[in-house]
Amino acid sequence: MKNIAPVRKLWTAFKSMKTGLGLLALLIIFSGLGSVLTSDIYRSPGFKFILVLLALNLLSCNLTRAKGVWQKTFRPVLPRSAADVPQNLHGKISGESAELSRRLEQAARRRGYRVWRSADRPAAAWSLVAVKRRLGYWGTFAAHLAFVLLLLGAQIGTLGFSGRLTVLSGETRPLADLVVESGAVNKDYAIHVNSVEDRFLPGGERDNWYTDLSVTRDDSLLARGVLSVNSPFSYDGVAYYQSSYQEFAAVQLNRGDEFLLPLSGAVDAAEASQRLDHLFGWPLGETDYLVKAVKARSEGGVYLRLERSDGTAVGEDQAYLLREGETGEFGPGLQLTYLRLTQATGLIVKADPGLALVWFACGLLSLGLLAAFYYQPLRLAAIYTAAGAAGVLSLGLDAGKNPSPAASGELAALLAELTPEGGTEVKQCSCT
Repeated sequence: MKNIAPVRKLWTAFKSMKTGLGLLALLIIFSGLGSVLTSDIYRSPGFKFILVLLALNLLSCNLTRAKGVWQKTFRPVLPRSAADVPQNLHGKISGESAELSRRLEQAARRRGYRVWRSADRPAAAWSLVAVKRRLGYWGTFAAHLAFVLLLLGAQIGTLGFSGRLTVLSGETRPLADLVVESGAVNKDYAIHVNSVEDRFLPGGERDNWYTDLSVTRDDSLLARGVLSVNSPFSYDGVAYYQSSYQEFAAVQLNRGDEFLLPLSGAVDAAEASQRLDHLFGWPLGETDYLVKAVKARSEGGVYLRLERSDGTAVGEDQAYLLREGETGEFGPGLQLTYLRLTQATGLIVKADPGLALVWFACGLLSLGLLAAFYYQPLRLAAIYTAAGAAGVLSLGLDAGKNPSPAASGELAALLAELTPEGGTEVKQCSCT
């Protein structure tokens, strides 16, 4: 038994609130370092160890409280003497035992209380407990449990993956092509982009970017959906988020190789030359040439400028407007043909197996906090003791450490219902 005592002391210290606050402080420090230095801290063994200790601390606190909360909710302890009656709000009434018992029980039930009373005992001594809003006792319990589930869900989420992928309209890319930011891709799907649209409202304001996307495996369609910014598409635990939109001009050099050129924002002729001056050129394959491109706002084509890698112009230093299918002569033996406009969608792809648990924990946390702060239980305890012909009923209302005026009014209303017309004087005391 002597060997058990130190272990019991250590366990008592571990499950205390002080230990929980200390672990929470460590977690905040490590999280701050992760935000400032590197996010790898969040995946370090030390950070995960702190999370495990904090979860165990919260869980042990909950298990310690569970028995008491259960008893308060379903098997409240009846007072054995007037000293067991809550003292924050209490009062006394003199009267006949059976009449006071009947009035008190009826009044409590009318006001929504669940009533427990002592078994049949002599009229000279009986006690009663009535509880209103019993589920409020579980508010703190639910909040603590929610934190444990949040930590668990976050750790389960590390088993998933997250990455980025840019896909052209009409193109099919396997998920294995993701630029992985965390985790490892464990799905053998492919993504086919059916269409990409930069949609505008009738007034000219941008509506949203839309991507019509199919999930396939071995050329078999598994799912299809449309996603946009703030409206992801999900299949089999994998969520696809619209993160960007890009337009490209497909051009052909000297009727040979085809290249995709990222397009800058749409401009008109007056802006074209100025915009091209500030753009970076894109290489044309293995050649010594760079090309700049912007989208024509109303002409239905693109403005192009060709230059050498050292920045010197090829031909006249000007922007050429080419419409689909047109070819521009940029110098002796240098022809660029504008083939078509194509779009690409930028996707963020995430698989988070712990997400459902995290959302459940968030809901449980919200309910727990609401119950703890706005659904506080009221416990009425009463005991009757004989004192001559008419005994005395002592009763008190437990409404937390700082009873509200509404709680005082609740007890006053109960006392008013217990006072017979023209009966004895009611004495009510409110103390802290």
